[in-house]
Amino acid sequence: MKRNVFGVAAAIVLAASAVTMAIQNPPPAQSPQAPQMKEQRDSTITGCLTQGSSPTSFILNNARLATDDKTQPGKTYQVVLDTSAKGVDLTKHVGHEISLVGAAEMKAPPVPAAGQKIDDKDWPKLTAKTLSMISDRCTSAN
Repeated sequence: MKRNVFGVAAAIVLAASAVTMAIQNPPPAQSPQAPQMKEQRDSTITGCLTQGSSPTSFILNNARLATDDKTQPGKTYQVVLDTSAKGVDLTKHVGHEISLVGAAEMKAPPVPAAGQKIDDKDWPKLTAKTLSMISDRCTSAN
């Protein structure tokens, strides 16, 4: 009988120790944004560069990856230059068809209210590192 009581008491002490350890050392909490953030890989995206609503805002219209279906409408991105994009002058390429290498946001494009224009900052961003001119004019409209 004493063995049973001693065994039960030992089991209770071990269980209490395990619970205390778990409370004192909880597993690291994951950030609520961690699952939503995807690593953005650099891609080459081709489209027509247009002037945005301000002198420092640029929009890439009819933008496509090389593998995209040409019969489908292209996407629209707000172009932001990466800090590594030294010497890239977007103003010289407004109205040109260009290819940009950079990371593009994978968010859905905004839907404007009836009769409203989409603000430049609301488009998905394309953070460009390099620019190559394809043509001195846009060959396809968006």
